[in-house]
Amino acid sequence: MSRYRIGIIFGSRSTEHEVSIVTAMQVISFLRERHDVIPIYITKEGKWLTAAKLGTASTFQNLNLQDRELQSLVITPDAKIKALIAPLAKGIFSRS
Repeated sequence: MSRYRIGIIFGSRSTEHEVSIVTAMQVISFLRERHDVIPIYITKEGKWLTAAKLGTASTFQNLNLQDRELQSLVITPDAKIKALIAPLAKGIFSRS
């Protein structure tokens, strides 16, 4: 069976922000064995971030939003582009 690359979007400005993080960690833990999981975290301020370390619960105990490992993501308004865009794509979003 081939491995899929799956993005898990969680967090957000919702009052259920912390619940979303806990739920995402459970989903990521389950999927990680069979697939390549990309955690996509939305801060309480609405900023979209990704990094491999966002797939572990312990990261959120003392999360530093200025951490250089965290990569900002944007959604393009162009309907023809069906993807999240990572400026200066490095790491998990770079081309292999």
